[in-house]
Amino acid sequence: MDVHQILLDKVTALLKQHDAAFAVQDVKGIMKTYVSGPQIFLMGTGPGEIYRGTEGVEGAYNLFCTKFEKGTVEFNYNWVSAGSIGDLAWFAAEYTIKGNVSGETKELELNVSGTLQKQKGKWSILAMHFSRLGVMAEPNGPKP
Repeated sequence: MDVHQILLDKVTALLKQHDAAFAVQDVKGIMKTYVSGPQIFLMGTGPGEIYRGTEGVEGAYNLFCTKFEKGTVEFNYNWVSAGSIGDLAWFAAEYTIKGNVSGETKELELNVSGTLQKQKGKWSILAMHFSRLGVMAEPNGPKP
């Protein structure tokens, strides 16, 4: 297997670990996919959607996880791309999140990109950016 495919498989596995924890609203599990430390961040689409450090990122996920009913969330990837140099890697993905909100099935299309850092032989998320497709077309602007 070529080196690029091995990296892509590891990045995809990390994203799926993140998504599985998100689906069951396991914020501690989500945080295990991140590098530990104050340098991490999560950034969304619009103004004010910047979450810095462990406390900020964890707080964002506490909010995001409650948007969907627990155990109803599915992630479907259209594509994932990744590259690396040394102990740093980057990824980009396009996917759909589908889940129940107040008893109704909702679907969000997202673009996600990020930077990973290898620590003790394991890739972890250092920074992630998500962008909701078509968010600027919403009447009241972006919502997390």
